[in-house]
Amino acid sequence: MVKDSAYHKEKMLLCKQAEQGVPLQAEQYDWLADTDEEVDEQELEAHYSYMAKIQEVPTADSGTDSEPVEQNEQNDVESDDERVALANLIANLKLDVDENKKIQKQLKKANTTLPQELKECKAILSETSKSLRESITVRDSCLVALQTKQAEFEKFKAFNDRTIDYDKFKCKLNEALGQLAHKDTV
Repeated sequence: MVKDSAYHKEKMLLCKQAEQGVPLQAEQYDWLADTDEEVDEQELEAHYSYMAKIQEVPTADSGTDSEPVEQNEQNDVESDDERVALANLIANLKLDVDENKKIQKQLKKANTTLPQELKECKAILSETSKSLRESITVRDSCLVALQTKQAEFEKFKAFNDRTIDYDKFKCKLNEALGQLAHKDTV
């Protein structure tokens, strides 16, 4: 894909702005993100080599013959500064591209493992839910059995209390009969 110098200059300016923390418009940010995905290192190096050559070639109407030497020296200093800035920008852009590639690999890996993990978690949840339902059924059965045993216990206790009362009355009756029999003999 061949891109003109205006495209690359705009790209460099956007990179520089983003690097300096200047807020970008959503459209600019999207364009920068899209072009970051397209950039490979060879294209990047070729582009910046091309840009450096453009900086070195004077334009036809620059009038280099009539410029003072001091102006040429100033231009050389500015060009050197610009080359250093471009070199730094290239280095930072390469680092950003590498970091972006690394993050994309991590995201792809996560995107491939997450569905399997979700499937496993759903299976565990299903088994746990089944076990919970079974436990609730057993608990309910135990509660019914406990209530039945408590009712039987209450019946037994009432019967036992009546038996004890009967035995006490029987004893008292026997004592009373014994005393009456004793009175009759005396």
